[in-house]
Amino acid sequence: MARPQSVIRFTWLYLASVVVALVTFALAWGQMMDQFAANPQFASNPQVLNMIPAMMIGFLVIYYGITLLFWWLVGFKGVNAMRWIFAILNGLGLLFFLYGLANGAQQQSTISMIGSIIAWGLAIVAFYFVFQRDANAWFTGSVDADAAADPFA
Repeated sequence: MARPQSVIRFTWLYLASVVVALVTFALAWGQMMDQFAANPQFASNPQVLNMIPAMMIGFLVIYYGITLLFWWLVGFKGVNAMRWIFAILNGLGLLFFLYGLANGAQQQSTISMIGSIIAWGLAIVAFYFVFQRDANAWFTGSVDADAAADPFA
């Protein structure tokens, strides 16, 4: 069965959210490094301060590697359980992001804040599509996804 239009929209929108997040991270890199350098715990230990960029890049590779694996399992392999796990994990991430905003825990530049909001907005819209009727039919294999996409069928 071919991937329904809703799932295709999910794949593109979620990939766009990842790209926006990575670009935002790259734009905020200098500010993050300055914040680490200004922190007395890191500034007093130059060896740790020098390791931070490599650790952050390593974290990004692992995090987005796992994220893109989940995205692939949902958007291309149609693993229904992974769709739910991925949605729940993203929902928790969004809650933590909003909690950080409400409590001032996230000291971000304007560009970083706008990029984060755009990335989360794209992810929300992407998950809207992955739970549409034609997508549900494709994930469960219950009926033909093309028939499920047609509201008059």
